Amino acid sequence: MALSCGHAATMSTLDGMMEMNTYYQEQVDKKTGDVTYISKKDLPGKEVPQVSCHLCRQPIVTLLRYGRRIKYGQLSMRMKKHQVAQAKAMRDAQEEFDVNRILVQDGQAKFLQSLSISEMESCRDPPAEKTRRLGRYKDSSQKFPGVNFLLITTVYNIPREHEKAWAEFLGPLSKSLKKVTAIYNVAMRSPTKQLFDAAVSHLYRLKTAPTMGLPGATEEPVMADDVIRACILECGLPSDGHGGSSYVDSLQEKTNILLFVLAQAFVALDDTGISSGWYWFVEDLIQCCYVHTCILIEAAKNGKYPRKETHARLHRLDLIVKRVRWIGQRAVPEDDAAMEARLDRVNEDNEFFLKEIGEIVRNCPLGISEMCAERVTALQDTMQDVVKVARSATFYQSVSRAEKFEVFRVMSDQLGGSGHWYQCPNGHTYVIADCGMAMTQSECPECGESIGGGHHALLRSNRLDQEFEEMYRQRR
Repeated sequence: MALSCGHAATMSTLDGMMEMNTYYQEQVDKKTGDVTYISKKDLPGKEVPQVSCHLCRQPIVTLLRYGRRIKYGQLSMRMKKHQVAQAKAMRDAQEEFDVNRILVQDGQAKFLQSLSISEMESCRDPPAEKTRRLGRYKDSSQKFPGVNFLLITTVYNIPREHEKAWAEFLGPLSKSLKKVTAIYNVAMRSPTKQLFDAAVSHLYRLKTAPTMGLPGATEEPVMADDVIRACILECGLPSDGHGGSSYVDSLQEKTNILLFVLAQAFVALDDTGISSGWYWFVEDLIQCCYVHTCILIEAAKNGKYPRKETHARLHRLDLIVKRVRWIGQRAVPEDDAAMEARLDRVNEDNEFFLKEIGEIVRNCPLGISEMCAERVTALQDTMQDVVKVARSATFYQSVSRAEKFEVFRVMSDQLGGSGHWYQCPNGHTYVIADCGMAMTQSECPECGESIGGGHHALLRSNRLDQEFEEMYRQRR
């Protein structure tokens, strides 16, 4: 056979160089020893090098007999360049996120202080459904729900000053999210994805040739799933058409950013109280994170990244815990129907939580099994607590900083500005009047632990309440 470089080689030699038995099922004639290739095998699913002429090292790219092997080698080269560029972009994005996360953590105190400046309007009823875009799809053709977590005033009735402080506070994270989204968009146009889309289009056209008046196709009905499965076999790709890790990595990093944003939203909610619009904003943000995590799990599963799939499943469990905690922050409804709906929602989440834990424990990769077991145990303990609160008629609402300050102000007026603030071993706050030093011992009315002390000495198990003491120092 003549090569484009001018040299020649026998067919058997070229068949061996091209590793034809790797790509085709062969049949050997026992009498003559001739080899016939009768059907295609699955593609190797790994990077393969281009084959060159054994005399001049010029790549062999023009022989139609080896078209499948040649094109797969060219695809491997394009994917390697794509993956190198994407890996560098992802490293830069991760480093930037690490820096921005520190900036946000450092600015948290300033952000919380800005929340106390303006008064909050009560927002006990949820916003109108048609205005809520975060965590929801505009139409069924979208892959991801809305992710704009900075615009919160119009939808959630949160003060404009809070929105401005929130946007300034999370500005660095918004930049990180845009950078990761750009990496994801490039991953969506990877060489393997482009090949997959082209193969689906081409094969579908061939199979629908009779209905389009084209010759050469069978009269059997065409199913989209059959076309996609044939293309997966032909192209050697995951079932979603994505090759390489940048697709999954970008989804994972995007989810990590949203989870960190959710943590900051819970901080704001704990500070402003559940009667504020932050309560409904947190609900939508939980849903947004949940949808992204589900998409990440599916992508990691299709791409055969078991560790990333397990980490994503653990994130989803954590989001379920947060959702049940969010439900339990509201007082138990007096209306029977509302209470039943609340219990149904909690029970549904708890049932899925327990089922998912079983799946994770059974399928956890060996290298992270110890970490996985520790995380699962911690999540189970937390889930039991939040489910108990969400189901129980006994309700303990988290107290915002503004509410704590009001308690402090009233008590200080009654005590004439004297006294000091302490906590029992379980963190329940109490105040000692006059000089503020412990002279007697008593029991905490909340948990029954010993509080106070004697002879101006506080019990070792008790401690100063730093938050209330700071209010005391500022008032003086």
